[in-house]
Parts: sequence; structure tokens; C-alpha cells
Amino acid sequence: MRLLIGVAVAICSAFARKHPCFDNSTTLFAAVENAQLILTGTVVRMTVDVEKKSLLTGVVRVKRVIKGSHLIGDQRQLTVFGFGDSAICESFAHKSDTKIFLLSQRNESFYLNSSLVPITLKNLDVVNAAITGKLAIVCLAGRAPVAN
Repeated sequence: MRLLIGVAVAICSAFARKHPCFDNSTTLFAAVENAQLILTGTVVRMTVDVEKKSLLTGVVRVKRVIKGSHLIGDQRQLTVFGFGDSAICESFAHKSDTKIFLLSQRNESFYLNSSLVPITLKNLDVVNAAITGKLAIVCLAGRAPVAN
């Protein structure tokens, strides 16, 4: 089992080379576990945050909820705070950007929990594996099945 975990982490490190904010796939796993709400969505509008002028607030059209659907119910658009936060590596978004959003809920509002993640099949595999508790075996050449 230990060998399988080592092989999976080594293979999944291909993700880290493509996304500089996560130094390895286990960091992405931790970010997924810490997020209360994970969704894919498209940024509809960006505005300056009224409380913290250095940050932006975005309206995100929800495409698919991956984790935490009970938090938003039937809402198809969410206001997300914390874009442009210097403590988060990839926190800038533009209108029409479609990303994987890892969010936390505070006081009935949603905030970026970690970097915005580009939507790719590999990234979706890693996020899905982290949620289901399985190891994602993502090959350099393409996708591979998720191992138990």
C-alpha cells in the first residue's frame, strides 16, 4: 500500500508542474478537504469589495457543484468574496473565466479558500479522488482510472 501511495503521488506530481500554487498533489488534496464548497463555474461580474477596497467580489454562475451542495440549495449564482487576495496564489479572475472554485462559508457569505484551479480532466480527477478518498493516478500521457 505504501508503494502504491508513493507511486500515485509521484505520478500526480505532473499536476504540480502545471499549477505552480500547489507544490504537489497532496497539497491539492488538503485544499479540497478544507473547502466547504467546491464548484465549477463562470465569473459573470467582478466589482471592488466594499469592505476591503484592495479585494474584488465576483458573481459566479454555478455550472456543477462537486462538494457542499447543501450550502447553496438551488442557487445558480453566488457572490464570492476574496478575489485578488495576496495570501492566495491564483486568486485573480476575469469576467467569463471558467474555473474550479474551492470556497469556505463565513457568516452566510462565500470566500475563496485557495487558488482558483483551471478546469482540466486531470484537475477534475484529482479533485474527485480527494473527495471520494481514493488515490488519483494521473499519468503524464493522459488520464488513467482512479485506483482504490
